[in-house]
Amino acid sequence: MTASAEVQWQLVNGMVHMRVAVPEKEPVTVQGPTVCGCLMGVRDKLPRVVFMAQGARRDAWWGTPEHPCAVDEVLIYPAFGQPPLPTRQPALGFLPEKDLGFLATSSAEQMMYRAEWEDDIPPSVPRWSVRYAHRRNPV
Repeated sequence: MTASAEVQWQLVNGMVHMRVAVPEKEPVTVQGPTVCGCLMGVRDKLPRVVFMAQGARRDAWWGTPEHPCAVDEVLIYPAFGQPPLPTRQPALGFLPEKDLGFLATSSAEQMMYRAEWEDDIPPSVPRWSVRYAHRRNPV
C-alpha cells in the first residue's frame, strides 16, 4: 500500500521541530539539528513506514564543516572517505525510482554507512560494507 505522509517542520531557536502524520498512525514529533536528522528520528519511531525521500538514502547526510549545506538539504556521499557530490538535494525531496536501491532500510543502516564514510568505527563494531555487502551502490 502506498500512502502520503504529511510533514511539517519549522526552525525554532536553531533546532528543527518536525511533525509527521501518516494514515492510521498517531502523529510523530521530533526535534533535531537538521531536517535529515529529524527524518531519521521519525523513521525510528515509525519503523514500518518507508519514506521515499532524499534524506532517507543510506548515502545522504547533512553537511560538514568542509561541505556545508542548508538545514533542509542533504549531500550525497557515494564513496567512503571521498567528498560528497557537489549538488545539494532537498532532504524531503522525492527519491526517484531509479535511486530506490540507495534507500536505507533504517536510520541505523544510514548511521552505519556514515560511520564507515568517516572511518570512525571501533574494531568490535560491524562495518556497513560487511553487514550490507549485498546492498552495494547500484551501478
